[in-house]
Order: sequence, then structure tokens, then C-alpha cells
Amino acid sequence: MGMVSDTAKLFADSMLLQKEKLLRSAISCKIGRSDWSIEEMKGRLRYIVWPDKSETYLLDEAPLMRFLPFELEVGEDNKPCVSVKYEAFG
Repeated sequence: MGMVSDTAKLFADSMLLQKEKLLRSAISCKIGRSDWSIEEMKGRLRYIVWPDKSETYLLDEAPLMRFLPFELEVGEDNKPCVSVKYEAFG
């Protein structure tokens, strides 16, 4: 892989990790415990991708979290960083 491909992969991995952490936290808050498993969420968690490329995750058909499209920003150290913007629902 080239340098650009390697950098793109690092950003993609970073975005996915941030998103996963946020989703895990939101699920734990919603169900009142953090010892749940992925298997336990099968059939309970789904998502919708909207025309604006935002994604809404639903738990038991109730909106849980909405992620806006990822943005690449320049950090304070002048290095590019990924920004994950989201809304959490009650």
C-alpha cells in the first residue's frame, strides 16, 4: 500500500473505533448495564443511512444515536484528525 492508502486506512480505523466506543456507551446507558454482548444485541440494533450520509442507530426500534458524516480536520498540531460528530437520543 502507498502512503496515502496507509493514511486513509488509519483514519478509517480511527473513525470506526470512535464510533464503536460511542455506540457501546449509548447502548450501556440505554439498557442500564455494561456487561451485554454483541450476540445479545442481534435483532435489537439496526441503523438507517439517510440521503445526507448520516446514520441513525435504533435500539428496539427507538432512536439511540445519529452520526453525521465524518470530517477531516486539522488539529492544533497542524496534523489531520478525524472528527466524529453525533447526537445521542434520550
